[in-house]
Amino acid sequence: MTGLGLVLEKMEEGGYWFVREAEVNNSQGLVAGEVVIVSTGKELALAQGMLKQVDRKKLVVWLDRDLTKHGPVFTIDRYTYHGGQSAC
Repeated sequence: MTGLGLVLEKMEEGGYWFVREAEVNNSQGLVAGEVVIVSTGKELALAQGMLKQVDRKKLVVWLDRDLTKHGPVFTIDRYTYHGGQSAC
């Protein structure tokens, strides 16, 4: 699931608040506690963090980086780990 067209509304101790006018389609199951990646249209994987809260028009995320100098529009994607396989 991807959160497209999200705008950084505010940053506070509780996390980064991303909002958009249209409702966030949550049918694919983004849930609080998932690890996510935050990007813009020009910069991929600016930050990663944990999704703290999911509402219809708002996502709250704890992030490992300051995003206040980026944006203004962001995309939030579910982080998917692909471990390497090695042959012995």
